[in-house]
Amino acid sequence: MRKLGIYSCPDIKATEALEIAKMYKERLGGKSTSLQAFAQAIGHSTSNSGGFIHKLSDLKTYGLVEGRGQNLELSQLAIRILMPIGDDKEKALRDMVFNIPLWKALYQKLDGKSPSGDSFMFLLLEITKAKQDEIYPIQARISKLYIDAMSLIKDSGDAMPSQQATQLLEGEKIGMDINPLKDSSTDILTFTAEGIVLKVRNDEQHLEKARAFIDLWMPEKEGKKKKES
Repeated sequence: MRKLGIYSCPDIKATEALEIAKMYKERLGGKSTSLQAFAQAIGHSTSNSGGFIHKLSDLKTYGLVEGRGQNLELSQLAIRILMPIGDDKEKALRDMVFNIPLWKALYQKLDGKSPSGDSFMFLLLEITKAKQDEIYPIQARISKLYIDAMSLIKDSGDAMPSQQATQLLEGEKIGMDINPLKDSSTDILTFTAEGIVLKVRNDEQHLEKARAFIDLWMPEKEGKKKKES
């Protein structure tokens, strides 16, 4: 898990975590086993590798495996997803996704909608309380992880539809700007100063995010001026 302000962000996608749980069930029956046997079952030569340790940490946070040492096994949550009874799978998938507090916080703020490329960083700044230089290099990665997680939520129609999530992921792969702000829209305010262009949706929520971003950026700029003088 990657620390991001007051939250942590998983290293692997929710869909990848599910695939690993499936391998566990198919190759080891999902029953109690050693870390080494589990590591080899999912393609790692040793349980001491950094890649395996990170995967195991994420799997536990998603709630798909439990136990330690010689007693690692699939969780009841994983069993509900892989061997569902009735309509329980959809609820179990929601439980899995929202075991990641950051995904739940983003979902609540976005009201189940897809993240916008222009405002997602501001939202991450607001939610995580992390610094801009911590978020900026990884915001695209977090967006992809979040979109992937939302693609698993298919019930009630209030989450991002799977088809829409797929389109967004494909757009990111080829470098498209997701949900770009269009100059022709009367709902967009454009601010230009010294070569910097800031486009903001003309509503209270997005204007507040823009102000929060400017407040974070200004002290850093003033500090640079003091050093130069």
